[in-house]
Amino acid sequence: MTHLEHGIDELCDAGAALYERALRAGHIRTVDAADTPCLTDLGLLHPSVDDLGRLEPVAPAALLNDLLRGSRTRIAEERRREERLTKLFEPLMQVEPRHGTHTDTPTLRILSGTERINGAIGDAMAQAADEMLCIQPNVHYNTDRGRVAQAVAMDRDQALLDRGGRIRTLYQHTQRHVPLVLARYDELRGETEARTLDELPDRLIVVDRTVAFIPAGDDGRLALEVRHPALLRFFVTAFDRLWRLATPMYPEAVQRPT
Repeated sequence: MTHLEHGIDELCDAGAALYERALRAGHIRTVDAADTPCLTDLGLLHPSVDDLGRLEPVAPAALLNDLLRGSRTRIAEERRREERLTKLFEPLMQVEPRHGTHTDTPTLRILSGTERINGAIGDAMAQAADEMLCIQPNVHYNTDRGRVAQAVAMDRDQALLDRGGRIRTLYQHTQRHVPLVLARYDELRGETEARTLDELPDRLIVVDRTVAFIPAGDDGRLALEVRHPALLRFFVTAFDRLWRLATPMYPEAVQRPT
């Protein structure tokens, strides 16, 4: 069973099987856990005091209690933060805004940090029902960050396809033979299509033609959320023109059936 990269708060099948084996035997050899670092990262296994070449399992109930305690602490801190923000803004909300002050959803918004960017895209995708347009130039799928981003995108994209939406993506020609790109279209089920061009502008995501996301910095940690109708029309028109010039990817990576 092969170990797959995953988050610190998850346990892969390979790790789960080895942990169960350690529970039944009372220990395992350190070398046996070399390919499943999640076990020591999560604290499921720890070195034996008597033999450093051996790992002993921590009781699941004890570890679960420790992990839940950490979750409860974070939840309590979030509630305290909500209370602080409420106290801060309550008196300000009593002030009558001047004419022209934005009280509804802004048409342009800067998003800072990978987590906030992914959260905003995820929220938009969760409400989408029609279509996502995407330009993905020079995607680095072979990095840990790229693989994590791919896994997150697969879940939210499949959810849109399951609701009857469709996805069109533009890549550069250099991405035509990247295994993770091709695997994406082998796994997705629904109306998806990918095409490639020699050159593309920077990354673009348009969801239901009501919101778009574009980079706002060079390091990928700033994005601009766009809801201005004129800008959205420009993005969609530009995408459609590039789409007509692009070359379809291989048949096995295009328009996978439901």
